[in-house]
Amino acid sequence: MEYLKSFTLFCIGALGYGVIELLYRGYTHITMGVLGGICMLFISIADSFRKSFFSSLLCALVCGAFITFMEGAMGYFLNIRLGLNIWDYSEAGLNLYGQVCLKFSFVWVLVSFLTMPVNSFIICRLFCEHKNIYKTP
Repeated sequence: MEYLKSFTLFCIGALGYGVIELLYRGYTHITMGVLGGICMLFISIADSFRKSFFSSLLCALVCGAFITFMEGAMGYFLNIRLGLNIWDYSEAGLNLYGQVCLKFSFVWVLVSFLTMPVNSFIICRLFCEHKNIYKTP
């Protein structure tokens, strides 16, 4: 069941990331789906910590940092090393080699913050894991 849950979350993340790119840029790349799936799995793990140890804001900040790191690593490999030129943030302020920028780091924090309750809903509805999603004092 854990494999099915992970696969489902991966697919939802892959589709979600692709949709975000399609809405924002008008196109996407298959590797961004893989990145979106990986990021969704990380958000799901962080969401489980949010329920017991950390605040939603702290988890969203950690997830945003993870997504930014993954975007930078994928950008370095795909865009710089392989020359695929999937994206380029060179025109954006405060960018690192055109692969990540501060503006999108904030976007990833917001997306993570909004995705954690979606993750809880998916796990509750599809996998009947009824956990208390709110921390108790």
